[in-house]
Order: sequence, then structure tokens, then C-alpha cells
Amino acid sequence: ASNGIMLLNKFEKPTSIYVFDKKEVRKVFSTDLPAMPGKTVMIGNNLFFCTRKGVFSYTEKGIPLNNGRAWFPDKKISTAFKDREGNYWIGTEGEGLLLIRNTNTSMLFNTFNPSCFELDGDVIYAGTAAGTIEQIDLHKGQSTTLYKSAEKHHVYFTRIDSLNKNVLTAASHLFILDKNGKLKKEYIIAIKDLQQLSADYFAFAGSGGCGLMQTKPGTDGVWDNLFKKHQTPNNENQPAIAITFTPPGRGKSVAVMPDKRTIYFAMNIGLFRSSPDTTTEIKMQGRSLYLMQVLAHGTTLFGLSTHGEIIRIRPGQAPEIINKKYDLKNTDIKKIRAAGSILLIMGKHEV
Repeated sequence: ASNGIMLLNKFEKPTSIYVFDKKEVRKVFSTDLPAMPGKTVMIGNNLFFCTRKGVFSYTEKGIPLNNGRAWFPDKKISTAFKDREGNYWIGTEGEGLLLIRNTNTSMLFNTFNPSCFELDGDVIYAGTAAGTIEQIDLHKGQSTTLYKSAEKHHVYFTRIDSLNKNVLTAASHLFILDKNGKLKKEYIIAIKDLQQLSADYFAFAGSGGCGLMQTKPGTDGVWDNLFKKHQTPNNENQPAIAITFTPPGRGKSVAVMPDKRTIYFAMNIGLFRSSPDTTTEIKMQGRSLYLMQVLAHGTTLFGLSTHGEIIRIRPGQAPEIINKKYDLKNTDIKKIRAAGSILLIMGKHEV
């Protein structure tokens, strides 16, 4: 192992793994296997326990692979090895040679129905159809219910406020939590989408309109004048908001460009681009664009229309439909999402 010599006491219950690092022997982790391990193989930084009820694998730090479940639980496993192409071959007692192509892909949890999620380092904050926020530690492979709303309403989104170290989530209301799940504020407002501009301002899209929102008093020197110009009266159960459209229309989605000085609002009355000074409608061939979703990917804006068309808007160029160019004309597209340099296109039956 990378940190010393691994030792296994297979007669101890639960099965325990120790490491000898030239100075001392210390226990690393224990696991309650359903059958006594026969051969134990170290492949890279992973341990493979070969048992008569399948093969189990853990990292050298004790993190289970495959969610702690066995591969081939109905087989008596005798050995395991990895070839130069990264395939894992599993030997059995008289039942042939088995293959695991990839040990890194597995179902995290099947105990809740996620409706949205946001990644924060090694932690996922997932909203569910039952109105809970699940905190998933990818390193430990553990899930904790961080918050449970009384209404049990479908969660529309979760957002990480990294500047104020909060988690924002919208169901029937807007909830602001700290990362330990403590409710800091609950606002009676229906919001469909939210993107952070600064420590003090968010751009939002909601059923009552689109604009700017403050969850705490402050200034950022960029959006202050626009916010003050359009700020609406509010009470303690509502955040300070500025509806920047008259008539307001209904908001669908919002995207913020990397410079934090350009916002795109997708509404039932069209697509709009806002800067601290001006707001203009973006049209394609003289016609309004009706988009269900917008997202910023670098300096390019992508939008998903109500007819399943993917609209791409590059700096200084006219909007274009890219479905045909990328052979997507027969795909029933439901959602788009950026992942690094990749645009994920989620269809009804495919990604």
C-alpha cells in the first residue's frame, strides 16, 4: 500500500485491516463481510476481498467501492487481477472468468428521488421530490438529510453561495441554509431559477417576474443603481427584490456571464439581456425567443426552446439553432447542463 504494509485479520469480526508503517501497527478500517474472505488482493490502491459470496472492494483508506455491495454475489470468488487496459478480471471456483470494466461508476443511493443537485467540492447538495435537501459526501460515500421542509414540496433547485457559505434552495418558498443544515432565512417567494452576481446580489427568475435580489443589505458598486431604481416594497418575509421588467412577465430561467456584468433572462415574453445600464430583447430573425432554460458556458449562451431547439448565441454573432448541425433533430430534449468543457444534452431516454 502507499502508506505501508497492509495486514488482514480475517478471523476477527468484523474483518479488520491494519497497516504497518515501520514504526507501529494501526487499524485502518473494519468491514462486516457476509462471508470470510479467502484470498485478498491489493490492486493499485484498492483491496479486493474474494469470498464465497462475491468480491468486495475498498480503497486503502476504507472507502467502499460499489456502495459496499458485492460484485457477483452469487459466485464463489477465488482471485482478482487488473490488465493493462484497466479491466478487472475476477476468477471463480469452477464458474469461469468474470469481468468488471469499471469500478469507479456506481449508483450512489437509491433511497431518495433527486430533482436537482449542485456540486460543492466533494459534496453534493441534492434537492428531492419530497422536499428534502440531501448532503452527499462523495469521499465517504455517505448521505445525510440536511433539511426537511414541512410542505414536502418538490425542490426546483439548489445553489451554493460560496461567498457567504450558504446553500439556497427553492421549493414552495426560498430557503437559505448554512452548510450544516441550519435554517437561516425563509422567504415567501416563488422562484424558478437563481444565479449569484456578488456577495450581495443574485439574479432571479420567478413566476412574478425577473430581476435582482438581495438576501442581506450590501453594495457591490455594479448593480446598485439598477437595484435602487426598480426596488419594490417588501416585508420581513420577503427578500429585497427589484423587478427590472415592466410589464414583469413570468420568468423561466436566468444565466449570468463570467464577467458578472451581463445577465440573460428567459421569460414568457422573450429573451432579454441586461447590463447595469441597459436591457434589450434578443431576437432571432426578428422574432422573439421563447426559452425554457438558459445557461452560460464560457462566453457563449445556450438556450433550450419550448420546441426542443438548442439555441447558441456567441459574442457578436446572431442566435443559431444547432440541433441539425449536431444530429439532434430527432432527439426529444428535456434539459441542458454544462460540465467543464462539455455540454450535456438530456433527452427523454438518453444523454
